[in-house]
Amino acid sequence: MDRKAHLLFCEKCVNRKFDREKGVVCKLTNEQADFEAYCSDFKENKLALEKLHAREGKVGGWVRFANFIIDRIASYVIAMLLGAFIAIVNMELLESISDFADTLLTLLIYVLYYIVLEYHFQITLGKLITGTVVVDLEGNKPTLKAIVGRSFSRIVPFEAFSFLGTEASGWHDTWSKTRVVKKSSLKNNFSIDSDILDQEFMKE
Repeated sequence: MDRKAHLLFCEKCVNRKFDREKGVVCKLTNEQADFEAYCSDFKENKLALEKLHAREGKVGGWVRFANFIIDRIASYVIAMLLGAFIAIVNMELLESISDFADTLLTLLIYVLYYIVLEYHFQITLGKLITGTVVVDLEGNKPTLKAIVGRSFSRIVPFEAFSFLGTEASGWHDTWSKTRVVKKSSLKNNFSIDSDILDQEFMKE
């Protein structure tokens, strides 16, 4: 493994420290990392991990809001198309649906829209347009359980405005342990500059 590969571990480890001459080193050995595949002394530093996530493809509140508007419109269009189909097949059935049942059906379509698209493709129409993608806290594809929880969380009252803060992270992100990042920042495209990283640790 080269220096950049080592730093992907070290920057998330509680055992790393900054040395003015060597840069980021292991505080157990006072040397730069030299392991081959995995460090047996690795211990996750949650604070460092949060800082790393903040640097990796951070998406602003306005982008999240744009995703919300686009996806809400898309789900309503789907609901309208379904209603039109039911009207063609059986108009009496459509007329027999109560307002309450209609609301529940609309919410179900809204939730299923996110579950199907985010689980299978990690995107929705809004994310496709804005170049963003949903990932778990490690930058990987979220599990079905996480996506289902994330999707149902969206129907909580006022949840849609929870991501307009400085962190642009909504309740559905926090509760499901997921996040939205720029597609270009996914781990398989992510590169790290050791000099810049050393400077980041020097600030801590």
